Amino acid sequence: MKKRFLSVALFLFIASATAFAHQNDISDKLKKAFEREFAGATSVQWTSFDDYEIASFVLDGYTVQAYFSTNGELMGFSRSIQLDQLPLKLNLSFRKRYPGANFKNVLEVYNVEGVCYWITVEWKNKVYRVKANETGTTLDVINK
Repeated sequence: MKKRFLSVALFLFIASATAFAHQNDISDKLKKAFEREFAGATSVQWTSFDDYEIASFVLDGYTVQAYFSTNGELMGFSRSIQLDQLPLKLNLSFRKRYPGANFKNVLEVYNVEGVCYWITVEWKNKVYRVKANETGTTLDVINK
């Protein structure tokens, strides 16, 4: 029984070590691409997936996530912002469409499609995740 416990403990240790080892296995090409795009970033943390990498960091006081292909190509990035930092037309559109709602988790997203915004809306005892463009046009609504 004791040997089995030690075997399981050793397996879990090795499995967890290899799972987290990939986070630090970021290529120099990728690091240089990141530094070129986001000079001055602090608190950089990398998360690796099969076909892309995510850099989470702080830049100019904003929490930012950048998505890179494994060969160093920037695919997009997002930052957390406050509701009052939305483009005015979008802000007014949301206040009109969801009167009295609670707005949370506002993300500004840049990718090949352009810029969009994801906002969590708590309204009439329901929670929605809404995607909109700068002009206030709703692009997607997900009921949570």
